[in-house]
Amino acid sequence: MSKRYTVTSTQTPHGPIYQILDKVTGAVIESAYTCEKWAESICEMMNDKEKEREDGQRTVKRRE
Repeated sequence: MSKRYTVTSTQTPHGPIYQILDKVTGAVIESAYTCEKWAESICEMMNDKEKEREDGQRTVKRRE
């Protein structure tokens, strides 16, 4: 399974900002993280939650 969320960077006059891109919808989460590691940790958390949600849906479908 590929990850739904990924970190992107945008250069500004004050330096780079890091954003989270939702590859499914193409939306960029507008949070201008100034630290790449912080953005990556939030992104990883969001990917984990998405995986848990998908696993939960598969479990429910199997029970039916």
